[in-house]
Amino acid sequence: MHQILRRLLGRPKPSPPPPLRAEVKPQASSHPSPDFAELARICKLERTAEPPPGPRQAEEDAALADQVLAHYEANRPGPESMPSLSLQILNLVAAPTVDAQKLATLVAQDPALAANVVRVANSVLHKGVSEIETVRDAVARLGLDEVGRLAGAVSARSLFNPRLRAQFASFDTHFRRLFEDALIAAIAASWLAMRKPAVNSGRAYLGGLLHDIGKTIALRSVAALAAERTISPRPGSVPRVIEQLHCTIGEDAARGWGLPAFLVRMIAHHHDGLVETAEIIDLGAIRLVSALRALKLRDPHQPNADRELVESTQLLEVTAFELRALDAELPVFAARAQSLA
Repeated sequence: MHQILRRLLGRPKPSPPPPLRAEVKPQASSHPSPDFAELARICKLERTAEPPPGPRQAEEDAALADQVLAHYEANRPGPESMPSLSLQILNLVAAPTVDAQKLATLVAQDPALAANVVRVANSVLHKGVSEIETVRDAVARLGLDEVGRLAGAVSARSLFNPRLRAQFASFDTHFRRLFEDALIAAIAASWLAMRKPAVNSGRAYLGGLLHDIGKTIALRSVAALAAERTISPRPGSVPRVIEQLHCTIGEDAARGWGLPAFLVRMIAHHHDGLVETAEIIDLGAIRLVSALRALKLRDPHQPNADRELVESTQLLEVTAFELRALDAELPVFAARAQSLA
């Protein structure tokens, strides 16, 4: 696995990245952060950590990680749109007049399609003086016709590729959950940005959508290997391995897609927070939302969620009232994400 990771991290990159710690697995500390107790009381949180895998389990996880990385390296995917919004987008594009606001809203709801639109807006053909960072700005730069064509093409490709749809069918619930998680993170981070003027709402939304995109890509490799009967992993191994690899795979894919540099850094460093000072505030909103949800759901695969929550609330100067309000809104955001997905 380390050889494959070194190859991924050693690929030519368009700009020097900040130091990566992709191979460092998060380790649960023996005690929660000293400031966590008060936050836990406010939101009724409970820190949950999965017991470390035994020697045999660890060996199986390492073998699975090797196979997933090798498959990813051989089959790097483009930012293909997930099929959940395809019909709505195709119908809108086919209409006699296209509603710009509605198109931007639909595109922003799909992480992969949003990535495509922003990437094209920043391509050599369309690049302007400044870098495009939000879907709304991308629509303004590209124009309705170009965005409509792009959205229609990506949506049609996902709708009419039965091989991929059949290959991923057995993992449909997992993909759906990841998509819902991305939508919830985006909605919640932008909600928080409205209450914290220092946070850029557009960046927070896009970062929320795409920060965990590496999990989806890693799961695609797991699904493909399972369909080929190359692997037959234990149920508990898959989330552990995906959690271990998602930052490395996500960063590599984001660089390959030519996404804005700030998004690449968010994808690579949303757990360790090692980004430029100018970007830490925007990333803080995403880390706060992600950590809070992990703790509410008692996700054992994010063992440092308590530390990330403390760091983010302190960075953004989130009050007890604001944290309690965000906590109360999470079920609303989840319901909205489920309806969209």
